[in-house]
Amino acid sequence: MGDTKNISEATKTVFKKLDALNSIDYRMRRYRRAQRRMEYYSNHDMADHYKDRHETLGFLRDSINSEIMMNKKVARTVRAKVIKQITENLM
Repeated sequence: MGDTKNISEATKTVFKKLDALNSIDYRMRRYRRAQRRMEYYSNHDMADHYKDRHETLGFLRDSINSEIMMNKKVARTVRAKVIKQITENLM
């Protein structure tokens, strides 16, 4: 029973991290668009602000992504999916 509970909790944390990644990606796109808009209107101070926010979120995204990929089950699933896609594209 203990193993099942540990697996269940690990799966929940992976899903929470995936939700966080989705949210971070969404915010990064918004900051990038806002940065471009501010550059278009020659508001370089705000453009720099949005660029800094985008970079900060990028570091956070990379960190969370690394944590997810350290999970052996997730790494195995991703590896299998990549191999499948490569073989489908080559054939």
